[in-house]
Amino acid sequence: MSLISVELPDADVLSALEQFRYDRISLGRGAELSGTSVEAFMEFAAGHEVPLHYGEEELEEDRRSLQNLLNL
Repeated sequence: MSLISVELPDADVLSALEQFRYDRISLGRGAELSGTSVEAFMEFAAGHEVPLHYGEEELEEDRRSLQNLLNL
């Protein structure tokens, strides 16, 4: 009889994912609560078919931030 090993995410990661799914926390906060990088949390969310909450408001905020950095 052979055993199959399955790695399951811990409760903190799943909790962060569900909070992010319902837009209760940001992507960055989800990563922080999960103890992972933002990129890793994005991949995890995508793997569980959780869309990124990135609309026009976030785009404009990112554009302003980039412009401020370029003006330094």
